[in-house]
Formats: sequence, structure tokens, C-alpha cells
Amino acid sequence: MVGEISLQQSLLERASRDGHLDSPRTRSLIDLKTKLTQDLRDTAVSLRMIPVEGLFQKVERVVREVAERQGKHIQITRRGDDVTLDKLVVERMLDPMVHLARNGVDHGIETIEVRQETGKPLAGTILIRAENRSGGVVITFEDDGRGIDPERVYAKAVEKKLIDPNEPMSPMAKVNLIFTPGLSTAERVTDMSGRGVGMDVVADAVNRMGGRVEVTSRLGQGTRFQIHLPTNLSIVDALVVKVDGCNYAVPNQDLAEVVDLQSATIQSVEAGRSRAF
Repeated sequence: MVGEISLQQSLLERASRDGHLDSPRTRSLIDLKTKLTQDLRDTAVSLRMIPVEGLFQKVERVVREVAERQGKHIQITRRGDDVTLDKLVVERMLDPMVHLARNGVDHGIETIEVRQETGKPLAGTILIRAENRSGGVVITFEDDGRGIDPERVYAKAVEKKLIDPNEPMSPMAKVNLIFTPGLSTAERVTDMSGRGVGMDVVADAVNRMGGRVEVTSRLGQGTRFQIHLPTNLSIVDALVVKVDGCNYAVPNQDLAEVVDLQSATIQSVEAGRSRAF
């Protein structure tokens, strides 16, 4: 209902801008309706917002369970438990976060013996953090484990013919190949790390929510995943356009540019009308 009201509000404002509702009284009523619509929208969104604490607790529990099974010592730090997200976003983030947790403990954090040999503290560390940033929320999952070997990832991608071996790639680009569908560098398949499933399942789940995943890694020092998420999925800001008498809403996040088409720039062609750029 809130979405429909917002759409009708946009159409009303458009009619006013086009001069169809051009009077001080009408403009005043439109301004009042705009404020009431925004208040209703804000209220509807706030009712859906919940803290990420519950999500982080479940992820922490997974980390501890996997670490216990593998005999690894891990110190977990949680920050930003009170940061809020749309309930639907929190629910959809559970599987990707659990995948990151299992993968981080199973393949990221080294065994006590290996950490001792490399001069690291015997206990590995994992950071789970949420923070508000740029109108959205960023969730970080970071470990101080072995890191991602870009050359190993690249070699696996070439072996599976997922990329052109003649294409030059930077070390960071090679690391990002972990998000390529069908790529898994795991030498063994375990119940704990997702049965050999690649990181593309995480990226796909986040992308479907309008978010994105970034990864940075230093070999021998650890890996950081940062998941950028929209605050809510219930209401999306959009541009309303009319085509052949039908109204369409285009999400703002999918817009590259909005151009005001003047009649002088439109040319008639055989298939219809077009604009010359």
C-alpha cells in the first residue's frame, strides 16, 4: 500500500510540473500530501528494521562449532550489533554469512601447529562488524588466517577454462576470481566449508538484494570480506516513466543518467522516433 501511495504521489507531482495542476492551492495540497506520504513511508520502513545482533549471534555460534570440531582456537570480536537492517535483508543474509564463517574457519584460520611455526598467536581472530555507511550498511567478516593465494585461484580458473590464460590480470583481480561461478579452490570437501561450493553463492545472494561483495586479502595475513547492503528492500526509490500509456518504475540504483528530451533533439526514423546523441 505504501508503495502504491508513493507511486501515485510521484504521478501527481509530475502532473503539477507539467502544468496540469497549476495553482497555489493545488501546489499547497500536493506539498502537504508529499510530507504525509514521506512520514508514512518512514514509519513503514522503521517497523521492518531489526538489529543485526541475532544474525551475528548465529554466525558466532557457527564459528565456535566449526573451530571446536577442528581443534582450532579462535577469538571472535563482534561490533555494531545495534545496527539495524530490514528484517528481510537480515533473513536473507544468514546463509551467506554462515558460508563465510565456515569457509573462514575451515580454510582461512590455520591449525595451532601451523600458526606456531609461522610465528602467529596460537589463537586465530575473526571480526564480525556492521556499520552504517553512505545510506546503507556494510557488514565485514575478517580473519587473520592464511589469506587467499591469487596465483592458486588464477591457476584453478585457467584449469577449469573459466578465463582466458592470455588475459593479463592484477593480483587483486585474481583474488576476485573466487566469485566466479563454478570455481572452488578447496582441496578437500567438508561438511563445514560448504561441500566444495564456491564463493559465487555468497556474491549471488548479495547481488540479488541490490548489494555487492568486496574482498581484500594478503597472503599469510588474512582476508576481509565487506558486504555492502541496502538498508531496506520494502521500498525502493525509482523514476516513473510512461511508455505507450503505461507507467513503469525504474529503480534509481539502475539509472546511469536522466536526460530531458527536448522536441528539437528527436528525429523521426522508419521504426519510430529516436534521439541523436
